[in-house]
Amino acid sequence: MKAKTESVLPAPLDVVWELMQRSDTLSFITKDKVKFLDADNWPEKWQVGQSVNTLVKPTNGKAFPYKFTFTEIDQQNHSMTTTEEGGDVKEWLHWMKVEAVDKITCRYIDVVQFKTNNPLLTIPAWIWIKKYYRDRHYRWIDLLYKKD
Repeated sequence: MKAKTESVLPAPLDVVWELMQRSDTLSFITKDKVKFLDADNWPEKWQVGQSVNTLVKPTNGKAFPYKFTFTEIDQQNHSMTTTEEGGDVKEWLHWMKVEAVDKITCRYIDVVQFKTNNPLLTIPAWIWIKKYYRDRHYRWIDLLYKKD
């Protein structure tokens, strides 16, 4: 199943692209829904081929092991791809891209292709993913104003 979320952000492409590559950005934009319990040990900037084995704790749940690997970081096209797995997720392919709208705004896009371990969880997972990524996009706006 596929879930797509996109937003126009109030910042130039180069600012958002630089932030996308930082591990502290991931911690900031996800902190309302999930917490990565060992994020303080992550590298400052993501690299292609880098895998992170972590513990994810949802706001209203128990921590569980999770792994994500950066399979592509495309500096020219301002896009990143990760493969992820853990919890009820069997497969998770996450593609992120930022593109200029004009000199002061950009479009940020998240596309997630996923499979659950239990087919009965697919629709509930899709609903959760849509809400989760919408919240992440709102947190991007908070991050950009914080950085100003």
